Amino acid sequence: EYGAVQRAYIGVNITNITKELAEEKNLGSNSGAYVQGTLEGSAAAEAGIKEGDVVVKVAEITVKSSTELQEQVGKYRPGDNIKVTVMRDNKEKDFNVTLKNKEGNTKIRKPEDAKSVEIFGAKLESVSLQDLKKLNIGSGVKIVGLNDGIFKNNGVKEGFIITHLDRQRVSKPEDVNEYLKNKKGGVLIEGIYSNGVPAYYGIGLGK
Repeated sequence: EYGAVQRAYIGVNITNITKELAEEKNLGSNSGAYVQGTLEGSAAAEAGIKEGDVVVKVAEITVKSSTELQEQVGKYRPGDNIKVTVMRDNKEKDFNVTLKNKEGNTKIRKPEDAKSVEIFGAKLESVSLQDLKKLNIGSGVKIVGLNDGIFKNNGVKEGFIITHLDRQRVSKPEDVNEYLKNKKGGVLIEGIYSNGVPAYYGIGLGK
């Protein structure tokens, strides 16, 4: 629609709720995404969400984990206003959150702002909003071009969407570039193809 991916952020540091965390914080439930903190000036902070809250719904959709929270927020774009429901003191509380972009504002990115990165023969771009919704993923980096290099040599095909590197979520081409250029030894690449088939590749960087 806009010619560039419009990725929205809520601006919270989150973690899954373990039994130990639930007991320590007297949460009463293991379900939801625990807010470890909010970023200054973020959408969540401005809305009133704070450390210790547990996010349980996004736009009336139940979220049971930090991954599900990221996936639901990933369906929206900067400037969208959504209702976020949290558990605070064992009571539900609703907040109207106006999502922001990674720069901390609600501006729509222009096509010329969309960047591609090439590393080890793979040309990478952020995943389109259409693909995010279709595949029900929160973020990812798509291989849109593939020349000789470690990706191609290890069987990775063009169109593959990288979602995690060594279990760490990636959301933009720069994330992949920064991680791999400083990585030594092997790396576990997780992702999904456009037909919905997940794939895992163990790649040796030879450093």
